[in-house]
Amino acid sequence: MNPTLDDVAETSVNIKLKRTLVVFLIYLTSAIFVFIFLGLLDTFIVEYFFNHSILDQLKLNNQQINTDFGRYSFIVVVLVAPIFEEIIFRLPLKLGKVGISITAGLICYRLLAGRLFASEFYDLYSYLKIAIALIFSLITFKFLPASWLVAMKANYKYFFYSVAVIFALVHLSNFSSFNYSVLLFYPFFTLPQFLMGLLIGYVRVEYGFLYGIALHSMINLPAFLISL
Repeated sequence: MNPTLDDVAETSVNIKLKRTLVVFLIYLTSAIFVFIFLGLLDTFIVEYFFNHSILDQLKLNNQQINTDFGRYSFIVVVLVAPIFEEIIFRLPLKLGKVGISITAGLICYRLLAGRLFASEFYDLYSYLKIAIALIFSLITFKFLPASWLVAMKANYKYFFYSVAVIFALVHLSNFSSFNYSVLLFYPFFTLPQFLMGLLIGYVRVEYGFLYGIALHSMINLPAFLISL
């Protein structure tokens, strides 16, 4: 995979959707082999490390998400979460100041609020956090050094793959609370997210941001159904 910053391919919506579907099928095929590997690794961990299954831990955490959001869990997992994650991780991939600024503001809000869905309608402090995030976004847009963008463009491949790695590692939160006796094994179980980061990033760069969201939603759908 050799990501570039060329303009989005001038092809029809129909062709872009078909190609996005092909990438989705590539993900599903690759994910089969990834999960076979993770299943074998998990069996090894259970046998030799205190009978702890990381995959079982992941299943329990996914079920907890369904419990927390109830009948809205489909909307959150398949529709809302992909939009927010794509804004944070894939919107900046074109290295535009507007996209980077929006991402910076959303990350700022996430850090202030503790979670993306933390706002309370009657809580004035929630509006203060939103205001701070908006100001941070504007400051980023105004003062983002052009030299940084030039440097990232010159080393774009490293930037692209670094974003995919960060996207994967952020999903270590799916396994909280950690069993520290098997701590070094947890990053291996983010391989599906690393694969997602590569493929969704490719679609976002080649076909556009909305197609990245569509692919992310398609990938989350079977994962959501399995967790029911």
